[in-house]
Amino acid sequence: MAAKTTKATADQIAALLAQVKEPLTPQQIGMEPLALSVEAAAIIVSLSKCMIYDLIKAGELKPKKVGSRTLITVVELRRWLAAS
Repeated sequence: MAAKTTKATADQIAALLAQVKEPLTPQQIGMEPLALSVEAAAIIVSLSKCMIYDLIKAGELKPKKVGSRTLITVVELRRWLAAS
């Protein structure tokens, strides 16, 4: 009986995921993001994207590169804010 329940649950999840047209955000699934885009980090700390890039260039913020994307971890952003 457990196998039927698991199969039904998997089918239900697959059906729900098929209805999702855009990727879910971490907040939609009850998670805090681990990293932010430069744009999102700038919005959160009320700075321009240029200022975030200047902080990176000056070595004050340490980014993570994923392919061509530049990400700022939430931990790094909090560290920078506490040191400012």
